[in-house]
Amino acid sequence: MNVTIDSSTRINFLIGDPIAQVIGPTLLSQTMARRGYNGLMLPLHVAAKDLKQMLAGFDAIKNLDSVLITVPHKITCVEHCTSLSSRARKLGVVNVMRRDGNGGWHGDNFDGPGFVHGLRNRGHDIVGKTAFMAGAGGAGSSIAVSMLDCGLESITIIDRKKEVAEGLVKRLLEFYPGRVAHVEEHPDLSDFPIVINATSTGLRDGDPLPMDITTLKSGTLVADVITKPAVTPLMIEADRRGALTHSGTEMLDGQLELLYRFVTGEHVG
Repeated sequence: MNVTIDSSTRINFLIGDPIAQVIGPTLLSQTMARRGYNGLMLPLHVAAKDLKQMLAGFDAIKNLDSVLITVPHKITCVEHCTSLSSRARKLGVVNVMRRDGNGGWHGDNFDGPGFVHGLRNRGHDIVGKTAFMAGAGGAGSSIAVSMLDCGLESITIIDRKKEVAEGLVKRLLEFYPGRVAHVEEHPDLSDFPIVINATSTGLRDGDPLPMDITTLKSGTLVADVITKPAVTPLMIEADRRGALTHSGTEMLDGQLELLYRFVTGEHVG
């Protein structure tokens, strides 16, 4: 598929650290070309210490329409947004922001909706079930909200940064009383029909597993948010134990249409 680049091409960036794992720029650029939209998304490797300087530079690029955001910038970028969707406001996290027409940026978060759409596309039902999730950052918080909104009975969360998990749980309990819990030690996974890795552990060769899966039961749904590798070490080990596995590429596929509509200026509820 040919991607046209000329003086009218609208530019979109993806920022993160690292970015070797990202496939969003390729997929969104291909979607734009397929839909006849003259736009392009490019990845930028931006360290946390350079983020504010980079965001200030974005304000000066007149043909820049949107910025897709991955780890570790999803929380910090909220401060640069002049408006937020109700979903992003509830979370305090964005994974995309676009020009708002007045020189500012409007932020939203589609990690959670994409994750739930991906599960549904594969025929997985979450209604009335309980879940355990490692990771309380940008992706994890969005996933928790979307799953609870879509009928998950409850979710138990752990994060290597105790204060991050506690902060997320406290915020979510305001909206979902009695349905969210925080633990400091990995629990018995046989108590959960759904297990989720919403951390970046597994991106790099030699990473340990993001959780202790020795108590994982056969038939448990194990989902990973990592897109590259598409089959993570967690998924490999879970499959060996008879679990059902779900890749991060399914989450990206689930939110691709939502992201395309958002970055090209549509209202996306």
